Amino acid sequence: TDVTLEYFSKADFRGSTTGSCGVAAACTSPDLSSVSGVGLLANAYVDLYKQGRFTFYAGAGIGGTRVNWKGLENTACDASDPTDCDATVRHGGAASWRFTYALMAGTTININCALDADVGYRYRNVRGGKMFNYASNGGPGYDRGFHSHEVRGGLRYTFGGCDTPPIEPPVYTPPPVYK
Repeated sequence: TDVTLEYFSKADFRGSTTGSCGVAAACTSPDLSSVSGVGLLANAYVDLYKQGRFTFYAGAGIGGTRVNWKGLENTACDASDPTDCDATVRHGGAASWRFTYALMAGTTININCALDADVGYRYRNVRGGKMFNYASNGGPGYDRGFHSHEVRGGLRYTFGGCDTPPIEPPVYTPPPVYK
């Protein structure tokens, strides 16, 4: 088992909206924001098969991710004349805790009595939620969640893994006597 605390830094969001606006019936607006988050997962693993120095495992994790959207800005412009625009609208960002789960599989390679290398795959799913609030008759906005596919590598150290077993005194066996 383990517990993981993870941070994903600011990622820019660029989208667009089409529809009517104040200056025309057919408008397009670029939508700009950013998102970051902190996740906490409790994970459990099971060893599936061991062959020599290799141990194959599978695991699953459950927890939550605090997703933080910054404010969203959009400026609606006439689709046929991009210089004819409404004023820029700013929507307040939304932040919330979201259900998160992960599925893992990998191989641990024993290097010595205290050190193992680990190579694995992880799929993580963060549930969707609110991105921004109402502003000027627009909003709120929602995202569909986040899915990540990760190849991960690392080292594990086992404290006390190199304790040597007690040495047993050799058993004396007299040489054979031939007659």
